[in-house]
Amino acid sequence: GAGGALFLLSDTLIATGVADWPQPPVPDFWIMLTYLAAQYLLTAGALRAGYREGRTTD
Repeated sequence: GAGGALFLLSDTLIATGVADWPQPPVPDFWIMLTYLAAQYLLTAGALRAGYREGRTTD
């Protein structure tokens, strides 16, 4: 769930730039930080769920 929320936040930060809304300082840093954290959490969650069900990546 946290990975999805961070992904949504990353996209929202991108949208603020497209819509010329106020942005945080150094927006590119925050966009990439939230995007990478989201990708990590989503991947870790998917792998963890696969291992719980006894699946492997072989």
